[in-house]
Amino acid sequence: MQRRKGNKSSKRAGGRKPPKGARQGVKPPSLEASISFGRTVRFTAANSGVHSITRAQLLNLLVMTTGANTAYRICDAVKVKKIRIWGNPPGLASAGIVPPCSVQWFSEAGPSKIVSDVGMGSTFGAKINTAPPQMSLAGFWSLTGTNEATVLFDIGCEAGDTIDVDLTFRIQNQFLTAAGAEAATMVSTTAAGTVGVVYGLSLDLNTTASLPPVAQKTLV
Repeated sequence: MQRRKGNKSSKRAGGRKPPKGARQGVKPPSLEASISFGRTVRFTAANSGVHSITRAQLLNLLVMTTGANTAYRICDAVKVKKIRIWGNPPGLASAGIVPPCSVQWFSEAGPSKIVSDVGMGSTFGAKINTAPPQMSLAGFWSLTGTNEATVLFDIGCEAGDTIDVDLTFRIQNQFLTAAGAEAATMVSTTAAGTVGVVYGLSLDLNTTASLPPVAQKTLV
């Protein structure tokens, strides 16, 4: 059976296909000018207890210092994607009395959700991997100037526990802000920093400052 030849006239009509680099429009496309990036920030618990995290504390995680005990936010919006906690083994002597490791997500549209785990013996520490539930406060963007004192979630942990928080940040962009109306947010710090240096602050800054970041220059 003779094979039918395909119609190649359409390919020949235009000659060779142009290289990919030559496929360019007559004008540049629209561009999202605001810079956003995702990042996992690691913290370690210096003290045991329950740590309440507000919108302001998330917005204050990255700052640049301008003077003694003062700094300014780099980002104007942040969103939580996931929290992971690795607890230390409780040890044989205290296996039955060590408090659980927990995360409580708050919501204004329903009851809060608590995710909890405990360690066992001298080998296994508590482990938590949880994302903001649907309609929880942490499931939405936290914006500068919008209900910053609201508590989004609580973290209950022991000293030495490791906490990873997956976040999406948006760097502030005041290009369209009216002249004279620009106002960056100042953050008070517990220690003096070097002017112009970017610092990572404690996850629970403004309360106990007992969840400092790991492998970041910090002011606590």
